[in-house]
Amino acid sequence: MFRKLSIRTKVFSWIISLILLFLLLSFLFTAFLFKPYYILRDQKEMHETSELLASLVPLNNTELDTAIERAERMQGYMIEIISSEGGLLYPEEESSPQFPPGLHPEHLPPPGHQGINVLPPPPDFRWIRDELDKRSDSNFIYNDEYDDRLKSHILHIYYLMEDGGMIHLNHPVEPIEQSVIISTQFILFTGVIDLIVGILAAFLIARFFTTPVKELTSIARDMSRLDFSRKYESNNEDEIGDLGRSLNSLSDQLHNSLNELNSLNHSLQDEIERKRRIDEMRKGFIANVSHELRTPLSLIKGYAEGLQDNISEDRESREYYCSIIMDETQKMEKHVGSLLDLSQLQSQLIPLEIKEFDIAQLIVDTGKKYRKKFQENHIQFSFHHAGTLLVSADRDKTEQILVNYLDNAINHCEGERKIAVTLVRTESDLLRVKVSNQGVQIPEDSLEKIWDSYYKVDKARTRAYGGTGLGLSIVKAIQEQYGQNCGAENYSEGVIFWFDLTPV
Repeated sequence: MFRKLSIRTKVFSWIISLILLFLLLSFLFTAFLFKPYYILRDQKEMHETSELLASLVPLNNTELDTAIERAERMQGYMIEIISSEGGLLYPEEESSPQFPPGLHPEHLPPPGHQGINVLPPPPDFRWIRDELDKRSDSNFIYNDEYDDRLKSHILHIYYLMEDGGMIHLNHPVEPIEQSVIISTQFILFTGVIDLIVGILAAFLIARFFTTPVKELTSIARDMSRLDFSRKYESNNEDEIGDLGRSLNSLSDQLHNSLNELNSLNHSLQDEIERKRRIDEMRKGFIANVSHELRTPLSLIKGYAEGLQDNISEDRESREYYCSIIMDETQKMEKHVGSLLDLSQLQSQLIPLEIKEFDIAQLIVDTGKKYRKKFQENHIQFSFHHAGTLLVSADRDKTEQILVNYLDNAINHCEGERKIAVTLVRTESDLLRVKVSNQGVQIPEDSLEKIWDSYYKVDKARTRAYGGTGLGLSIVKAIQEQYGQNCGAENYSEGVIFWFDLTPV
């Protein structure tokens, strides 16, 4: 069941468990080990104090008095200094005791008592000295006796001086026991406070360490849903920070890989769609070519058969038949030439010869070539531009675009019969060449279709002026090879055809 808990709950539980364990150990150590440790430490201090007093007794000066006062007042010892003859040097009394204090026969332990550094009080001073003489490595004896009158244990040390005298220190053990009780109570009291503070600290620590983990988990969950927008924001140099940076790197790599896959998928779909359109265009193209060539071939065949059968015997009729055959042959030749141009442009078999030239001068020269045609069709042509305007493009192909636009404009010009060429700058800093004519506008649903091969808005009119339906397709193929745009748009008086060039 513990496995089902969250990381934050587990961290919180572990911290609280450790706090409770430390509090329990502190309580146990204080209750059972504090008293023995305190007694051992107190014995050491009593021994050191005895050695200090023993070194000062022969001097019998103020330093001895200070040391005795410090031991009595600050350390709580009761001190007796006994001379080698058994007399009491401190505290001073009129008569010396027959037995050293604490060594009365009634204090003797029962026979057979054994202990380390704890011997029964001897019946007289000589017995103590004899006992110490047996110990070549020790000149003192500890003794812990129980005082029935005070109802408390008294800790004694008997220190044998070099001159044969003795220093006797003692103090009750009761303060130690009281200290143990007070310390235990204090630990219990502070333990409750520590536990409360520990719970708060454990919550904050668990939250501090698990918050970034939860955030990383949430980011990873979003990544599994293909959402790579979130990133782990942290500058920590620890393991969690390293994990976060690794997760960010993984997110970026997955995002880039997914984008590449999507791009390839779109490209594949576009390629499939392009091939489908090409296949449809190919089928339509073959049908259109067959249809467009069927009429002139039928005319040529009919007039040729007429000549062969001598249907018309006079010279004038034969010449008329021949002129029809020649005219239809020229149309077929023009048609086939347009087909070849379009096929080569779409297949990019003929590379473009990119170079710098003056587009303004090219428009002027092309307009001069069309001057007679403008006059025959009563068309006013206008182009106004002063100075040189260099562009980078294939001059012949650019002229071919102009010719197609002008032919189209002438064939559809009506009203005041005006054709104008203008040059403007686009927002992307390209040069846009516009050819406008007055006439009937193109239906909005046909503006995109007119660039397809053999698409004709007015088929009867196109047939009348001998159009192939390939001119605008050739324009589009040239511009696509450039990587530039072309288009058509209606305006209040007619239609504008345009194409873009790169200025120098």
